[in-house]
Amino acid sequence: MRYARLSVVGSLLLALVWTLAAVDFSQAQPKVIKLGATIALTGSASSTGKLYVDGRQLGLDTLNKPENAIKIGNDTYQIQLVQYDDQSDANLAVRLYEKLVTEDKVDFLIGPYTSGIVIPTSAVAEKYNIPMVQGGGASTNIFTRGFKNVFGTLPPGQDYHKEAVKMFAAAGYKTMALIYADDAFSTDVGAGTRKYAEQAGFKIIIEEKYKNNETQFSSLVAKIKEANPDVIMSANHFGEAVAFVQQARSSGLDKDMVFTVGVSDPNFVKTLGAAAERVFGVEPWVPTLKSACGPIFNCASDYAKLFETGKDKNDAQVFKGFGYTPEYHNANGTIELLTYKYAIEKAGSLDKDKVREALKAISFDSFYGPVKFSVNGQIDKSLVVIQIQNGKAVSVSPDADAVSKPIFKKTQ
Repeated sequence: MRYARLSVVGSLLLALVWTLAAVDFSQAQPKVIKLGATIALTGSASSTGKLYVDGRQLGLDTLNKPENAIKIGNDTYQIQLVQYDDQSDANLAVRLYEKLVTEDKVDFLIGPYTSGIVIPTSAVAEKYNIPMVQGGGASTNIFTRGFKNVFGTLPPGQDYHKEAVKMFAAAGYKTMALIYADDAFSTDVGAGTRKYAEQAGFKIIIEEKYKNNETQFSSLVAKIKEANPDVIMSANHFGEAVAFVQQARSSGLDKDMVFTVGVSDPNFVKTLGAAAERVFGVEPWVPTLKSACGPIFNCASDYAKLFETGKDKNDAQVFKGFGYTPEYHNANGTIELLTYKYAIEKAGSLDKDKVREALKAISFDSFYGPVKFSVNGQIDKSLVVIQIQNGKAVSVSPDADAVSKPIFKKTQ
């Protein structure tokens, strides 16, 4: 079977050659660290998968600059990323990770997108005893199998709606419709939301699970409309969120809605237009995060500026820029690479056992916030509630990271 590498890989390799050519030949020439990954460039998860591609591109371009390159002793290393399109298909992704390890001979792995694909592919990492840093899967099912090679930069799925539940409870909301897809991540979020809602005194008057990648919600919308909850909380991916909002708005269901994935995606507002107004989302990272600063990318706002415009905090043009505001999937694409830089330098070696131990012990500040893994390999990180206001996603809770007040339908 033939596999197609992402077209972006070619540009990454060209960027690598350019960086090598820029090095002073009187100094030792950089060596190469080969990282292997897949991502959904096509298929149901491709809208979000492309965000990781851009985040990884920025990470490569930045970390392959001589001043930021990985250093072990007197040796300088460049990162080469071998990255394939897994077509949003878990079975194909497993075969591609086998190929990355056995044929491409990569040094370390970066994970794919969606928990449903991370779960089987991380078993490949465990099989070959090779570390995998992944920012694409948050389900606790990834981290409860006793694996020692998987490190996740997304917080636990069960916590995704924790801050949103707290915010709506404080606003006096009492009843909830809880809906979620049947994939690993969404069911995990659903379980956590139920727990936090009950603790906050909510009455869940509708709880319904639907098929992953569902796009027909008319019957569910009708059921929710009849039950008339104060708020709708959903655990989902991009396509499901867009379809539900479209059908809810067209039916006259005008309730506060909170989604786990999709709201900050640039295509959310582009697709929905005015129907996106007042929709809430939850994010482990936002460009306005006030407590997130570290070396290389500086603070969250500096990273966002660099990503969108290509200009650093001093307004110097150092990168082409992607022309849109980054969200947390972009940031995770970058933090995956930055995590490897610090882990490899801490290990002082490319030995997989030493790098794995470095990942277990690593702790650093960054534009993404503090990065430190729990014993099970998953990051411990709080989330921010966002809302579409005047066509833009803005943070509204908690107060420490809010740039605007939430607009509640119930209080209008």
